Amino acid sequence: MRSQPKQPNTDPKHVPSLGQAARTAVREGVTLLQLNVEGLTKAKINILEHLVSTHKVTTILLQYKPHIAALRSKISARNNLLRCLVGSSWGASTFRTAALAIVHSAAEYAAPVWCRSVHAKKLDTTLNETLRIITGCLRSTPVAFMPVLAGIAPPKHRRAQATHKIACQAMDSINHPLHATLGGQPHGGRQRLVSRRPFSRHAAALVAAGFNINTAWCDDWKEVSRPLPPQFNVEPSTTTPTGADLPRKAWTTLNRLRTGVGRFGKCMHRWGLKTSSSCICGAESQTAEHILFDCRVLHPPMGQDDLKSPDEEGKRWLQLVAEYA
Repeated sequence: MRSQPKQPNTDPKHVPSLGQAARTAVREGVTLLQLNVEGLTKAKINILEHLVSTHKVTTILLQYKPHIAALRSKISARNNLLRCLVGSSWGASTFRTAALAIVHSAAEYAAPVWCRSVHAKKLDTTLNETLRIITGCLRSTPVAFMPVLAGIAPPKHRRAQATHKIACQAMDSINHPLHATLGGQPHGGRQRLVSRRPFSRHAAALVAAGFNINTAWCDDWKEVSRPLPPQFNVEPSTTTPTGADLPRKAWTTLNRLRTGVGRFGKCMHRWGLKTSSSCICGAESQTAEHILFDCRVLHPPMGQDDLKSPDEEGKRWLQLVAEYA
């Protein structure tokens, strides 16, 4: 039997809640000055007008799309600041420190509140651009490689770590404002609205599982499509890998050789920027693997060891092959 549509409440004594009034305003596409909500007090109308004018009405609707969109714009502006310094004498470690200070600090502000939103992933694409600036990798580089090369954990794990930290603080202190929310009630059982992702359930699950950012990152790394490029010799870590002390040009070349994505003949031919993928040594296809293992002209003096810990001769070789990477 088809259910009848829910009829609006016409009871003159019924007073709509603040959230109901906000949802009505957004659904009808009108401002609150044009919206005549019967029974709504003047104080509530003033509050709603302020929330709509400051674009904070989304917190009542449990949506964070406008907030994350504004955050993406802020992060893009700060990425532009970093991009202006690419030609400076800054090394990778300095770029990493600057990115954590001015980009990730803003991107993760109050993250435990909104990190469960379906729109949170949209911010990750902007943060990936930050990692490209740090590592010098090109856009075609697999996303999973860049956090490893930058020594910065993926955004979702950093947000989970922030949630886990505040949850542990709340459970350990009875004076914490969230102590009763996290420590005073069970968080299992059936959820009334499956679409909701409450903070209490998420935080309690992280604490119960003993969340560790390095373990979670390594578990994700094991699921990265295999095989990896044979020259990719870096493991997930929250510290910068070897070579981070190199000059910017050598550091960029090193990372492009590690990932196999750069201005190599094969890549340039695939992108339509060259008519041939041949190497200067005469080989039919120039790839990072070919340069490292087979090329008679561009072969590194110490072999793959130049990617692990470049010495002075290795640094000069990286400057030489920068034209092809």
